[in-house]
Amino acid sequence: MRVGTVPRVLRPPALLDVSTDHPRRSFIHGTRAEALLAAGAERWGPKVVGLVPDSLRPWLRKLHRPLVRAVAAQRYRLKYGARFLADIDDHDELLLYSLDVAADKPALRYYHAVRSYFQGGEWNAAEVEKVLRDHGFSLQDTRSLLEFACGWGRVTRHLVHLVDPARTTVSDIDRRAVDFVRGGLGVRGFYSTSAADELVHDGRYDVIVVVSLFSHLPLAQWGPWLRRLGELLEEDGVLVFSTLGMHAFEVNVAEAERGLFRRVTEGFFYNEANETRGRLSADHYGTAYVDEAFVSNAAAERFPGRLVALCPQALNGLQDVYLLQCTSRT
Repeated sequence: MRVGTVPRVLRPPALLDVSTDHPRRSFIHGTRAEALLAAGAERWGPKVVGLVPDSLRPWLRKLHRPLVRAVAAQRYRLKYGARFLADIDDHDELLLYSLDVAADKPALRYYHAVRSYFQGGEWNAAEVEKVLRDHGFSLQDTRSLLEFACGWGRVTRHLVHLVDPARTTVSDIDRRAVDFVRGGLGVRGFYSTSAADELVHDGRYDVIVVVSLFSHLPLAQWGPWLRRLGELLEEDGVLVFSTLGMHAFEVNVAEAERGLFRRVTEGFFYNEANETRGRLSADHYGTAYVDEAFVSNAAAERFPGRLVALCPQALNGLQDVYLLQCTSRT
């Protein structure tokens, strides 16, 4: 496969697009319950919290968080029905990240974090579905879906409204996360491993979705995981995965911090630091920025099939998305 011959789909982010078919439209206008919660919390939240004795604050937090999740989930339950999963585990690193982002809104911090968490998950599910649809693959009609590196189900809780949970499987290296998603959404699940060669699983899938795993893998793990995930596909099945490309490098990494990234090989920049707060070793999970030529060559060398398309900035308006199709079952 020659580099530079991949079809490309350029879809710039449209955060303010309010057309009826845009996946983000439902977030422009909040529900009545959310509006009341926000107004009340902004006005009275700091005063109420200030009146609560320190000894009672853990109890208040325990009562507050399920209520806020239920309010933030209301729009999704109106859309999907009562089976939308509103629960979020307190260990979920993407929730913790959202809490950090919302630190400047103390009265509404948890609400903003949960709302961002739900929004981001639905956006990603819709973006993956669009990439597949634009290239002739139907997510809704797939016989079997694997979401690999699913975490605590931020995206999964939306994918199960596009694909029947009975046809959905999840996997992650964090066993607690797999158990949480499996129990909360009624999907199948299996535990992953830190090394591709150690993964024992004989399932085959029509579609495998991998959001934000390859953006963390060191160079030595790219080839093995492309090969191993290819082995989990049915013939003609497709792998959809996201990467941090060089556009993301320009946006995310300040000039003063770029020296922290080593140029490991042509088109591959890596920093051993990660955001898992020590849960995953930086030896096999850091932050990787890659260019298109690197990914194209890696896929040609290790994946048992062809590169169908590169969709620049198709995830969150930032991450690149690649679509590969299995063409051999060797």
